Amino acid sequence: PMPLPCLERMPSCGHMCEAQMNDRLVALRNRMAAAGVDGFLVPRSDEHLGEYVPPSGERLRWISGFTGSAGLALVLADRAVLWTDGRYTTQARQQTDPAAWELRHLTDDPPAARLALHAKGLRIGHDPWLHAEPALAKLAESGATLVPLHPSPLDQAWADRPAPPAAPLRAHGVGFAGEAAADKRARLAKDLGADAALLADAHSVAWLLNLRGADLANTPMALAFALLHADATVQLFLHAPERAAALAAHLGNGVAVAGREALPAALRALAGQRVRVDMEATPAALVATLREGGATVVPGEDPVRLPRACKNAVEQQG
Repeated sequence: PMPLPCLERMPSCGHMCEAQMNDRLVALRNRMAAAGVDGFLVPRSDEHLGEYVPPSGERLRWISGFTGSAGLALVLADRAVLWTDGRYTTQARQQTDPAAWELRHLTDDPPAARLALHAKGLRIGHDPWLHAEPALAKLAESGATLVPLHPSPLDQAWADRPAPPAAPLRAHGVGFAGEAAADKRARLAKDLGADAALLADAHSVAWLLNLRGADLANTPMALAFALLHADATVQLFLHAPERAAALAAHLGNGVAVAGREALPAALRALAGQRVRVDMEATPAALVATLREGGATVVPGEDPVRLPRACKNAVEQQG
């Protein structure tokens, strides 16, 4: 497990680390009170709902000290609960302050059951960019009132949060991909079953556009969203969009690049259109924006998931 920042600076800091974590809990609780909520949910995932996140997405680590790749925290005014799976039982115990955190198992003692016990009737905040609608619906069965908050009280309390990653991009050539990105776009656009598809999984964006990056430490991709339209054009949204300028020829005229902040407006521009959305893999905030803008949300699996799993001969050789 990766050490906490304070352990990196001073290995024998001991209680200072616990004090640092407790200060963060106090800061979050103050923000919760100001937002009018009784609790706040902190997932491990970032806006792409994936297993691996950049430093700017390490919200669960920042609030609890836990560095595993799966977990969920609930911070209330008088208690804090951390759920992990069986891989992290020992690690969670070693990395959290037992005086501040209750440790629970994700399947043996699921969050919805614990919410029903401790938070029924309470207002529980969440960042709708960090949760999918089906997951929120399951938590809402507890009887708690889930309140979307963006920006979240945690992000507001995290004063020294790292900047979003904007590592250089590179083309993944046909010699490695086995198929040009334009051909992939044309092939998948034929079977969308909608006017457009929203791609929230950055792996799918990387495969579709034959695009690679270094926004994550151990996965060669850029953290990006995309809209694939039925005419095979794509709108690509990523931090620091200027870094794609050198790849204009690779991306081609059918791909328009914009900053991530432009995504909500692009979704609202789909008013009257049918948009395919993988509900399990898409932030609730984006689904809500589509509906509020007048688009019809068509639930369906990410159209890139199966094609990118079926490796062509070149990919198999690679």
